[in-house]
Amino acid sequence: MGSAKSWRRGPWWRGWTDTTAEQTIEQKLNDLLAAHAEWLKSEGNARTRLNLERANLTDANLARATLFGANLARASLYGANLYGASLDSADMTGANLSGAILEVADLRGARLVEANLTGADMKRANLSGANLTGVDLTGAILTGATMPDGTVHK
Repeated sequence: MGSAKSWRRGPWWRGWTDTTAEQTIEQKLNDLLAAHAEWLKSEGNARTRLNLERANLTDANLARATLFGANLARASLYGANLYGASLDSADMTGANLSGAILEVADLRGARLVEANLTGADMKRANLSGANLTGVDLTGAILTGATMPDGTVHK
């Protein structure tokens, strides 16, 4: 008989995924980030903009990642490490960033409408010009963060 296959729920695509697939989740994410970097360098003429809408990136390590202009709308970034990440102009509408590490992250001009940032560590993050309409910041750590209006949170 052939080898048995195991199946599990895919983290960022809908449907079920064969766990014997060649690429691991981490490899797939790295490939997507590389394609996004090429898109940025080409000013939108090569490859594609990163689209992780509704992606499950719970506890993902995206420290210092370049996610400028990425689509992370309604993504689950619960507990994700986004330390020093470049998220300027990213769309994070309705994203779950509860408990995420966003320390020194660049969120200039980011769209965070209705995002959940409860308990997020946002020390020294730059939120200049970010849209925080309806954002839940309960328990978020904002020490030294630059707020949308340019003031620095104490």
